[in-house]
Amino acid sequence: MYGKEFINDFSRLGEIISEALTSGLKNSFLKEAVTLSCKNNYLFTPNMVGYALKFITKSYLDTEKLTAWLSCYPSAGVPSSGKVGIVMAGNIPLVGFHDFLSVMASGYRAEIKLSSKDPYLLPAICKVLCRISGFWKERIIFTDRIEKDVVCMLLTGGSQALSYFREEYASVPRIERSSRSSLALLDGNESPGELSLLSEDIFLYYGMGCRSVNFLLLPQGYDLKELIAPLSVFSHELHSEDFRQAYRYRKALLLSEKEDFTDGGFFILRNSSSFPPPLGVVNYSFYSKMEDAKNIIENNSDKLQCVVGNHLPFCNIAFGSAQKPSLWDYADGIDTFNFLMNFD
Repeated sequence: MYGKEFINDFSRLGEIISEALTSGLKNSFLKEAVTLSCKNNYLFTPNMVGYALKFITKSYLDTEKLTAWLSCYPSAGVPSSGKVGIVMAGNIPLVGFHDFLSVMASGYRAEIKLSSKDPYLLPAICKVLCRISGFWKERIIFTDRIEKDVVCMLLTGGSQALSYFREEYASVPRIERSSRSSLALLDGNESPGELSLLSEDIFLYYGMGCRSVNFLLLPQGYDLKELIAPLSVFSHELHSEDFRQAYRYRKALLLSEKEDFTDGGFFILRNSSSFPPPLGVVNYSFYSKMEDAKNIIENNSDKLQCVVGNHLPFCNIAFGSAQKPSLWDYADGIDTFNFLMNFD
C-alpha cells in the first residue's frame, strides 16, 4: 500500500512542477525559491534551475518509471519510524534529490542537512508534496545538524566535510561520496551531432556536476579546432557572469604564464592530464592507441563518475546523456536503495 501511495503522490508532484514550469513559474510555488536560489548562487541561473526541474519531473517523477524502479526492490514499501540522515551537496540545483527520493521510497523518514549553496529548492518542493498528502509532513525533517539516532547516512561533499562526518558519526553506517569528474573518449569518427551533444555534457550546470565532462581523451593528431564550433552549441545557455569572469581570468593567467592553450571564445582547451580543471577550462590529453586510453580510464576509475563515448564497454554513457541519469543510475555505482534495505 505504501508503494502505491508513494508512486501516486510523487508522480502528482511531478505533474505540479511541470505545470509550474509550463506557466513560466508565474504565481508559482517555485517562483520565490528559484529567485532566492539564483541570488544565493550565481551559477544557479534560472535556465539551469529549469533544466534540473524538467529533468527530475521527466526522469524521476513519472508513474511508469517509479513503478518499474520500485519493482526491483520487492522488500521496499514498509513505512518505518527510523530516520536516514542525508547530507546534500550544492554544486548543481537539486543534486541530492535522488537520495531524498530513495529514502522516501524505502519507507524511512529523511533528516536532511541542505547545502548552503542550495537551501531553497527542495523545501519548496516538499511543501507541495505535503499538500498533496499530509502523510509526508512527519517524514521530512530539515535540520542544521543531523542527530546521531539515524539508522544510516548518505553523505556527499568534499574531503574535509566527509572527514568531519566520518569522525562525528563513526558508529553510523553510511555511504560516502566525494568529488568525482567525468571524461569523454573521442576517436575522431564522431559525427557533428555527437560533438554538439558533448557540448551539453560539458557545459550544462556550468560543468559543476560530478557527471559534467571536463576532460577529453583525444587520438594523437586530433585537430582541436574541429571541436570549437560543435562545443559552442550550448554557449547561448550560459548566462552566468561568474562563469564568463572565470574564463577571462584563466585566459589571462595562461597568457601571462605563456602556456599553450586553445581559446574556445568562452572556454579554454588546455593540454593537461589533471582533473578536474578550474571553472571555464576543459583539459585534454592525447593517446596513441585505444589500449592506452582504456588504461587511463581504468587507472582513474575511482575519480570518474561517467565516461562518455562510443567505445563499449569502458564508455558507459552516450553523447548528450551525462547529465540525464535514470532512477537506476546510482552515484559512484553504489546502489543507494539496496543499501537502505539493509536496515530495519
